[in-house]
Amino acid sequence: MGLNFKIIRICMFPAVFGGLFLLSCNSGNYEKMGKVEESRGNYGKAIKYYKKALSNDDSTARLYLKIGNVYKLNMHDEKKALTTYLKGIEYFPNNYDLNLFAMQLFFKLDDVQNGFVYYKKCSSIKSDFGIHSIPYSIVLKLEKEKSKNEFVDFCVKTLILNPADNNLRRELARYYFNNGDALNAKKEYEALIKYGDRRGGVYLSLGLCNYNLGEYYEAIDNLEIAKNLGVEYAEKNIKTIKEKISTNSVSAHPF
Repeated sequence: MGLNFKIIRICMFPAVFGGLFLLSCNSGNYEKMGKVEESRGNYGKAIKYYKKALSNDDSTARLYLKIGNVYKLNMHDEKKALTTYLKGIEYFPNNYDLNLFAMQLFFKLDDVQNGFVYYKKCSSIKSDFGIHSIPYSIVLKLEKEKSKNEFVDFCVKTLILNPADNNLRRELARYYFNNGDALNAKKEYEALIKYGDRRGGVYLSLGLCNYNLGEYYEAIDNLEIAKNLGVEYAEKNIKTIKEKISTNSVSAHPF
């Protein structure tokens, strides 16, 4: 009887232990172990655990993002990061973050053609208020490579695709402003503000567009904002416009 009991106990123990082991090593726990190793700076181990989590559960884009981000941000291996994001996109083609990070790395690695492929993909996923922009260095490069008309046409068409690309819009506004097209410059500066660029320089430029269009009170309003945001030249322009108003007897502020 005692012998049989011992045999049963020995046979049961591995089965129970095995069940506990399998339970503890599911996808969620591998991911937690990866987080622990990542926080300790053990990035290779972190990736190992994240990949184990992924092998148990490939139904989430989050793990591809975690692995790619460790490669990119912690190990500075941008090519492996890009490979990881692209693998994730195979399973999750409409995941904005995976497409965004792939786009950014293609541009950073000077693969402009593929950068634009994923730029367009990001734009199709989030057509308004996305955070993807063409890097400013590439915008300047395109401006140098294209004729003036070609560059303006490129900007206008691309901003229809992605109206929130403030890098591109900022350069288009500057182009209009420098070429004396105050009306179109004004439209672009107003759009910059709409899409989140509320820096003092934008309000200063908008105020000067207002001034050039004879919109003196609107100019003062925008220049006052620029002044409050620390733009040193705004006060001088405000005084000039107020003098013009007093000289020309401009009508009262429209509301």
